[in-house]
Amino acid sequence: MKKIVTYLGIALILFCSCSGGNKKANRTKSLSIDSLSTPIASEESDGITQIPLFDKCTNYDNRLSTVATEVEFINLETNSNCLLTDGITGIELTDEYIFIAEIGKVSQFDRKGNFIRRIGQTGRGPQEYIGVSAMQIDKENRLIYILSGKLHGKLLVFNFDGKFIRNIHGNGIEYDFDLLDDGLIAIHCDALERLQKGYKKLLFKDSLGNYINSHSSNIFPELTDGRKVHCFGPSRNWTWQYLDKLFFLEFGNDTIFQFEKMNLTPRFVLNGDQKLPALDLLLSKQGTDLGDKIFLTDEAILNDNSAIFESDNLLLFRCRSRNVNYFIVFNKQTNQFHSTLQENTPRKKKMDYFTDDQISGLAFNPQYQSSGRAISQIKAMDAYDQKKKILDFIAAHPSEKGNKLKPIVEHISENDNPLLMIVQLN
Repeated sequence: MKKIVTYLGIALILFCSCSGGNKKANRTKSLSIDSLSTPIASEESDGITQIPLFDKCTNYDNRLSTVATEVEFINLETNSNCLLTDGITGIELTDEYIFIAEIGKVSQFDRKGNFIRRIGQTGRGPQEYIGVSAMQIDKENRLIYILSGKLHGKLLVFNFDGKFIRNIHGNGIEYDFDLLDDGLIAIHCDALERLQKGYKKLLFKDSLGNYINSHSSNIFPELTDGRKVHCFGPSRNWTWQYLDKLFFLEFGNDTIFQFEKMNLTPRFVLNGDQKLPALDLLLSKQGTDLGDKIFLTDEAILNDNSAIFESDNLLLFRCRSRNVNYFIVFNKQTNQFHSTLQENTPRKKKMDYFTDDQISGLAFNPQYQSSGRAISQIKAMDAYDQKKKILDFIAAHPSEKGNKLKPIVEHISENDNPLLMIVQLN
């Protein structure tokens, strides 16, 4: 029953996104804001690191110990008040709490997995959300921001005690968002906007909800030149945090930018012989085999910001070629690469995971990121089905963390909440 509800929710989100395309495009055009130009960095740009991400990589290694310094398992409490569905859209961490967003609610747990409360409730009132399409936290001020339904535009702000603080009204174009310094909010429109005249890859509003600036795209919609588009790319452009700094990569662009208030400063340029031009991807029908060409992708429809993870030493890129998803790992210190893709991997097989070779033997597929950590949910049914395998691995690789995980696995049932696997990257 949980899965049926989740799939209906996903279908509703997709329907709303598609059916609202024209209306939403008009709203974007009507916003009276200035637009900043963000040029694409050339390969000769000074002070910008070139990453040959799209060259062929034959160095295979999918061991989690190669990329991780710490692995933590959280057993989330399961009861009728906090039962989670398969539709987890976001996870945010603090030193004290875990916030989990689903399509219809936000749940708060402590760092041991004990349920604390629901944050807000669904409805159409001033303190209610239609659905939860995105969530961000302001750790310094102990605030949680919830975007009420894709294309609805209203941001609701609660404190960590669950008390409603205020509304920030939108224009109905908000698909996702990021919190910046000084109360600034960066707004992402959805993929359909890319083909509309006047498309803005980023819009900025203040804490009162006033739009104050934007960044136009260098690529869309001019790139398609009126040709029929089959692939809109990820639902949003990619952002991620590293050392409290926010980074940005537009779909189809080869340049990674760093946010500096409302400005974008180029930091990396991605290149390589097997790079797939954005136009080729846009004009390709879904499921088309694009051969050995490489492009970035997300983990799943509900995890539409899961392509790039960064730590002190590493950048992890979720890539796709030959109809196979996998990770390419770039070491920023040594400029070396390795991949989780083995030679001669059958097409359409998923290889975008790392194998926990020290504690559990489980596959770690990073789906979310928060506070410098990569996060995966291990569904209870999967853990239940692999119970013997996990316990055998723990017995063969004795460790303190394995001993803590053992009773959790022994008592897990198919209907429990998922386990969280939280990883500090190297």
